[in-house]
Amino acid sequence: MPTAVIYTRVSNDASGRARSVTEQEQECREVCAREGWDIREVVSDNDIGASRWSRGERPGYAKLRTILGAGDVLVMWESSRAQRNLSEYVEFRDLCAERGVLWCYKGRTYDPSTGEDRERTAYDAIRDESEAERTRDRVLRASKSRAVAGRPHSRMPYGYRRQINMTTGAVEGWVIDEFNAAIVKEAVARILAGQTLYSICRDFDARGIQPPSQGGKMAVPTHWIPKRLKKMLLSPTYVGHRTYQGEVIGVGTWEPIVTEDEYARYKAILTNPDRASSAHRGPVPKHLLSGIARCGVCGRECRYYHPKSKKTAAYTCEGNGRCISRSAEPIEKLVTETMIAFLEDPRVIERLTMAQEPESQSGTLLAQINELRQRLDSFYDQAADGSLSATALARVEHRILPEIEELESQIWASVSNPRLANLAGPNARETWENLALLERRAAIRSALSVTILPSPYRGRHPFDPDTVKVHWLE
Repeated sequence: MPTAVIYTRVSNDASGRARSVTEQEQECREVCAREGWDIREVVSDNDIGASRWSRGERPGYAKLRTILGAGDVLVMWESSRAQRNLSEYVEFRDLCAERGVLWCYKGRTYDPSTGEDRERTAYDAIRDESEAERTRDRVLRASKSRAVAGRPHSRMPYGYRRQINMTTGAVEGWVIDEFNAAIVKEAVARILAGQTLYSICRDFDARGIQPPSQGGKMAVPTHWIPKRLKKMLLSPTYVGHRTYQGEVIGVGTWEPIVTEDEYARYKAILTNPDRASSAHRGPVPKHLLSGIARCGVCGRECRYYHPKSKKTAAYTCEGNGRCISRSAEPIEKLVTETMIAFLEDPRVIERLTMAQEPESQSGTLLAQINELRQRLDSFYDQAADGSLSATALARVEHRILPEIEELESQIWASVSNPRLANLAGPNARETWENLALLERRAAIRSALSVTILPSPYRGRHPFDPDTVKVHWLE
């Protein structure tokens, strides 16, 4: 008498309670009881797809390949539980045939080693794959239709809450959640004021503000993460734009949280290549110029060095040769005073302020972008009511979307070092003293080149500022 191995699977389980796989298992157990098969093992994959479009591995399905052997019968609720992919079916069918494993689904048992049963199971596999493809096509068409109409995505962004129809219980759209939207606006304002993502996240954690959920199966995060905050804020959703497959295709039906100008300005900051290159990796830096200052002999980075045997700390070359070792305190003071003097210079303030004026730089570009988007929206409306074909709409998108992208890139390029612009002014010293260490490091890295030369003196000697070269980056 064969021994049974039961396999159950369900693609979507929003509740996470595995009710469907439990019901499948119960029905399979009834089949085994009727046939007189002893159940050797039960294997399940919950909330995992089996089509060629499905993501992620199926550990239960993979386990079957290691535990099935001669004398076993694989019992399933229906054939689609094993796979909805014809190539996987052929591979698994041949494996069962080679090992002498029978296959039972819908209460009927098949022998994959016989021609007749191979034909019958192949027909079911073709039908399962075809149904999976039709389901995907329906989902994509519905998603595209919602996008063209500007309706919200299925996943709600942080800062909004669902608007529920109290009569039908249906979700009608998104409305602004005042508390969380205020957090979004605060983060935007602080970025525009020159603060780093790290300092903002650290402050939110200290204040006990709950970070946004990541959705899906991921656990609710316990703290704010700079990388996730950046990704969240870069979503065009906050400016009221509807996206489809990563591209902005029109205006959404929800109220924006930030303005077009704010979005363009802080996006320029967050996507600035200089900012990315200045981001620290590994342990959080604890000293002002570590990894920023360069050795004047070999050009390598300098590190902060303060062993217990020394009374004073120093910046030393990280090379094996130890080209230089200079007292840290006077160098940090020199760089700080140089930075503040620059930020207080009226000529610098005027230059940076003019570069930040939206009316002078981005206002005209934003108007052109809005005009193009309005034109694109009119074409989407025509496509929605059937007066414009999908082919014609694709040609329109191919022409207009690159124009919008080009204008947006011009806006980002027009923002000249926004971090420094928000630090410059007559109160630059006070602003600087209120910055966190990482914010000071980011400002220095984006504005200065610091090179530490060897001291020409022997023994103790007053600090010579000429032995540290500080140059402004153009």
